[in-house]
Amino acid sequence: MQVFKNIIGVCTGTEIFIKISKNSLLRTFFDVFILSCMLSILIAASQSYTLLKNIDANEIKLSSTFGEIQIDSSGMYPTKNSDKVITFFHKELRLDYVPANKIVSKEIFNDSNVLGGLIWRPKSISMWINYEKEEVILVRNILSQKNNKMSYVHRNELQPIINSVENDEFSEFASALPSRVPFEFSALTIFACVALFFYWTLFALFIVFAYTFIFSSFSFMLSSPKKATMKEYFVLSIYAGIPGMIIASVFLALNLYYISYPTIYAVSLLIYLFPAMRRVELDTISNESNKPK
Repeated sequence: MQVFKNIIGVCTGTEIFIKISKNSLLRTFFDVFILSCMLSILIAASQSYTLLKNIDANEIKLSSTFGEIQIDSSGMYPTKNSDKVITFFHKELRLDYVPANKIVSKEIFNDSNVLGGLIWRPKSISMWINYEKEEVILVRNILSQKNNKMSYVHRNELQPIINSVENDEFSEFASALPSRVPFEFSALTIFACVALFFYWTLFALFIVFAYTFIFSSFSFMLSSPKKATMKEYFVLSIYAGIPGMIIASVFLALNLYYISYPTIYAVSLLIYLFPAMRRVELDTISNESNKPK
């Protein structure tokens, strides 16, 4: 395909810029879109592999701690130690299971080592996030349509609020679920992989067009006399950024985050754009000098 010839040609020298500077905008957009998709697949595959390993490890930990989730009209319970308070930590998050006959301890909300967490009770799941020293962001019950609004609550008021949460809608909620739910996140992995692909594709295209517009506009305004049109400068800038796209994507795929994608792209574009433009300008000057007078 021509798209691969263009990409390989750009990465192996400046000779091809004489030809591709005449490409239409549609042809140029198509080439950079195809490249963005291919590189996003590489990044998404690498990051999904890392994510999958973390998910598998947490599946094992959750299953060994809670067993499975048993659901009936009376509530949701872990199949292991359902009569005891259980706490599960994952990095800066915590999950606390508190049986119906126990009171949610206020010590949960005073844990300054976590960003927040979930409080799992038989008929409710409350979400809280540390916000300020005296305030917490709270969703009283993410399973209820009546109490799923986010609010700011004083830390001292959290314990009575959580202990008083009720859910009249639970039986309807439970009837739509199987009686047992394992801690399996395979569907989440697939969703994350697809989401990562679209995210990095859109991110790459945004960076490409934003930097291309800036660099090509300045190059066009500063060139005198004009050796090319604004459209040709724009096309050249897009193709000149291809090596930067590839290098930045490889960095991301290898989880090397000490240099950002925009930085790598901008530096590569800046380095490669001027030789590419110079090559086209020299060809234009040569053609003009060879014209019969």
